Amino acid sequence: MKLGFLVDLNLCMGCKGCEVACKVENEVPLGSWRLRVKYIDIMISQPVKAAHTKGDLIVFLKGQKVLFVGDLVFSGRITSLRDGSLVGSLEALDMIDAYGAKVIVGGHGYETDATVTEHFRSYLQEMKKEVQYALDEDVGMEDITKKVTMPQYKNMKLYDVLHARNVLDAYKELEMIEDEE
Repeated sequence: MKLGFLVDLNLCMGCKGCEVACKVENEVPLGSWRLRVKYIDIMISQPVKAAHTKGDLIVFLKGQKVLFVGDLVFSGRITSLRDGSLVGSLEALDMIDAYGAKVIVGGHGYETDATVTEHFRSYLQEMKKEVQYALDEDVGMEDITKKVTMPQYKNMKLYDVLHARNVLDAYKELEMIEDEE
């Protein structure tokens, strides 16, 4: 038996109570959308407010355990943090791993197995740790890129182009968080 849902839009006051009730009933997290095409369930969600950019989306094919994450995951190359957030990127990676996908399709690179997030996460975590240490040691913005070089990642594509900028962006973000506390 198929059930439907009827709403009189003339009486709707925009409270979204019907949307919330439907999501709860169908186990769709708030802030996510679920589509069903033929026999394929497709879940679309924004894992965090800002990670690689504001408005990053992921698409999960639940039955197939395939997760499309766009530029939230890079394999074999350095990312750019200029329009996003170091902290948000790390939170998004945790959420990506929580899906339990067998295949993760990122925006760049050829690796697609479930471990694709590990190397990317290690780069971001190491950067966060080193930049935070530099902040604690009162290293100024003018010296941060000389202090946080992370030579173990030098062989990754775009290191020379993006790494120093990432360090500077991470410095600004972590300094703002420090100031708020």
